[in-house]
Amino acid sequence: MVEIQIFEDQVAKTMNSNPLDPLRLVDATERLSLLQLLNRQLDQLEMTLVSDFQNPMDDFRRLSMLAARLHLLTYTFLDTDRIAKFELNRGKLRAYNAALSLIAHCKEAQERDKYFVRHLPGIYVLTIWQASCIIVKLVHSDDASYLDVGAGRQLYQDAMNLVYKASITKHDMAYRSAAIMKSAWSLFKTLHSQNAMPSKGKVWYDQASTKEEGAATG
Repeated sequence: MVEIQIFEDQVAKTMNSNPLDPLRLVDATERLSLLQLLNRQLDQLEMTLVSDFQNPMDDFRRLSMLAARLHLLTYTFLDTDRIAKFELNRGKLRAYNAALSLIAHCKEAQERDKYFVRHLPGIYVLTIWQASCIIVKLVHSDDASYLDVGAGRQLYQDAMNLVYKASITKHDMAYRSAAIMKSAWSLFKTLHSQNAMPSKGKVWYDQASTKEEGAATG
């Protein structure tokens, strides 16, 4: 666990180290190389942890590893104007597959232990939410032609169920997130069919939140 958290900290410090950028995001000219370097480093870390038979990876440690990879690959979606199309598409595919893997693992862990998601720290519930955001964004986009859309649709539903099961009381973060996820799928589908997909990720969240709140008060 410590090694994974150290890696996560390294990613944050490396990818957000540009004092000239409002988000401190490294320049696009070096971001791709850094992503590839960090991805290889994470591969090596995973091999080391998996081969440690004295301390086998349990479901939570495995989730931490999958979350670290997902967090790294989300940098693919930031400031994409200067990234070559092929590299951008490859990065999106990797992020999509990472999102699928994380949700699939959580589903399997939940089947082994019905309290798995209930006992997860809130940050990991948000990571399931983050994975679902990547899926819904890419499935309802022009990138869908090279994605396993069927798996994305099923695992998005699984993610929604997992987040709902993480809820402890009505209207807590997990409960509201599950409701927003339910609205987000149809919202993204409509926006894509109308060629009106928002360019900023926050827009769809605000729209889905408004829709969910309206349903709750209506």
